[in-house]
Amino acid sequence: MREAAMRAPRTDVTLEIATNIATETVFTCAERQVQALAKDNDLWISEVTRRDATTAILETGHYEDDNVTGFRIRLYHRPAAGRIDVELKGAGAYFTDLGVDAAIADFRRDLARCLDQEKEPA
Repeated sequence: MREAAMRAPRTDVTLEIATNIATETVFTCAERQVQALAKDNDLWISEVTRRDATTAILETGHYEDDNVTGFRIRLYHRPAAGRIDVELKGAGAYFTDLGVDAAIADFRRDLARCLDQEKEPA
């Protein structure tokens, strides 16, 4: 199989959040949750390789690269819309699916829990 035809398994999810949650809070919670997931599962890559508050994008594990083993995220915070869009890649050897659906469900649950704790009073 040619490498150009191979792509890392991926999935995405949208999380609805309060519009008064700051991007920095979203980033802090996301980083914390990835680190916690990495402690329990060494397939999670916790290294933040892009953290751009201006565009509200956070990435781990060189998200753009396809030939990387492990779980990596790209997170877009859309503050005016009150949502977070998360993409997740999870590739093993020969681009096998490491379980992207379960991994994004875990990340979404943990991120929502963290953000709920960080909510600003209305």
